[in-house]
Amino acid sequence: MELHKVTLEKTDTCLTYALKRIGLKPDLCVYESINEHFHQIPWKARKKELTIGTVLLWDTDLKWRWLPVSITKDGHIKNKLIHTGVHFAVYEGDGLISDCTRLHSPTPPSPSLRLRELSDMKSTPDWLLIYDTGE
Repeated sequence: MELHKVTLEKTDTCLTYALKRIGLKPDLCVYESINEHFHQIPWKARKKELTIGTVLLWDTDLKWRWLPVSITKDGHIKNKLIHTGVHFAVYEGDGLISDCTRLHSPTPPSPSLRLRELSDMKSTPDWLLIYDTGE
């Protein structure tokens, strides 16, 4: 798979970055619909070395929280159950992953890129996501 050049936008998340990096539209899916577009392979079940462009997913720390996300025309705030504790990255080859984060950002948080050794991660990914090309 060929990786694509990405310039982050203020609204990018780890998922939108990963989708852009592998050449897909950033609005292709959300965490809840990822299995409609990707084959999910448990990390422990992988049979071979990672290939460039594989999306990695950490979701062991998944939590759901009610957060205010919209406001009605007459000013009533509406809450929605939102997931937190999920992270996506892209395998770059040679043991490297890239990802987008807001963790080490100035206030207000802005997205920034990281390139790291997969072996330096505190935990291994939970899933490998392989885009379903329909072939």
